[in-house]
Amino acid sequence: MRKTTENTTVATENAKEQEIVSYEVVAMNGKNKELTFYNTDLIRHTQSIQKYRDAGNLAILAIAHEFDSMDKDESYKTAGFKTVADYGRVVFDYKPATVSLYLRSARAFLTENEKGEVNYKPNLPKLTVGQMIELLPLVKDGEDVSEVLKALQSGEINCQMSTKAIRDAVSSIRAIPTKAKETTEKSELAKAEKLGEYDKDKLPKNTTPESYAETNIDAAMVAFENYAKAMADIDHNETVDAKIKEVMVKLQELRAELTK
Repeated sequence: MRKTTENTTVATENAKEQEIVSYEVVAMNGKNKELTFYNTDLIRHTQSIQKYRDAGNLAILAIAHEFDSMDKDESYKTAGFKTVADYGRVVFDYKPATVSLYLRSARAFLTENEKGEVNYKPNLPKLTVGQMIELLPLVKDGEDVSEVLKALQSGEINCQMSTKAIRDAVSSIRAIPTKAKETTEKSELAKAEKLGEYDKDKLPKNTTPESYAETNIDAAMVAFENYAKAMADIDHNETVDAKIKEVMVKLQELRAELTK
């Protein structure tokens, strides 16, 4: 691996500074393909991931945060990658599902201070990435960890538990039936059914395209959650689990866009 600096200077008011304009890296996905990146943000992310990865398993948190940051600034697109998962697969030989879980965990549980240091969000204990992944079903809209904090405060989960123990605890928490939740689920599905198929010129009174979309995304999330519950009782492989989680987070993100 080597860094290449071309003879390019950038003039500033006080001085002339030399900038890295290209960076070469050998992909680790078994094909030994040499890649060259030109976007400074992508180069910075790549160098940081290399540094953190070499530091050992404790740095996985920082790697996850870099994937999240890269997803937000979309620098991966400058090198022709369609997604962060695609970048992670080619450059570092990470499985797409792994990148997705790392990214989602970082977005939900981590934050960055003014010095660029990665920390846990307020009131969260020192969780491992494995524990974070198991807690993702309790996260709302991709970033709201209020349900996780509630479970931590009640003692239903704690940072000393194994990933399996946390998984079992999360399943128990989500399986607790409440009349209010059942009523809400029925209500959301019923509302969407009552609205019928979308026709901008035939919307019910006091219904806007925005409210129609919001009602239907809520119903879609309820329906998909029911699908996920049913799949938990059906034999299937880990790929299906990863896809279910991916669809759920996309639905959550769409819902968040409507309520901005």
